[in-house]
Amino acid sequence: MVAGLMTAANFFPLWAQQAASGEKQELFLSSHVHTLTEGGIVKDTFPFTILAVVSGVVIALCLWEIVSFKNRVKQMLLGMINSLLMLASVGGTFYFVFQNQARWQLTQGNGYALGFYLILAAVVCNQIALRYIKKDEDLVRSVDRIR
Repeated sequence: MVAGLMTAANFFPLWAQQAASGEKQELFLSSHVHTLTEGGIVKDTFPFTILAVVSGVVIALCLWEIVSFKNRVKQMLLGMINSLLMLASVGGTFYFVFQNQARWQLTQGNGYALGFYLILAAVVCNQIALRYIKKDEDLVRSVDRIR
């Protein structure tokens, strides 16, 4: 579930907003590029791949976490690292949003889009998975004590 949400977050916009001055100016932020358009014409494009790279690492760790089901301690460690990387992705999104808002004076409303919320949903799903992995590990240890 986490891998699917993070993959989808790469293809949906993280943030989009129009200028408050009434101009036809719009800023679009995805995990690969941010684009400033003015009157339908692309004025500025800046590719940055740090969020896409972090997202790729999260997807790879998630898949590794799935196949390491025989070692629950390793699975929990990978899940915690995954959570930190997803929160770093959310922090990077905040950084780029505030940097671009200050650069182009975009102050109108909340511009967070579906990709941003998909990352947050992935964090929640990962935390739920970690809780159940821990619960399973505790159950196995309690059964070992009975034997």
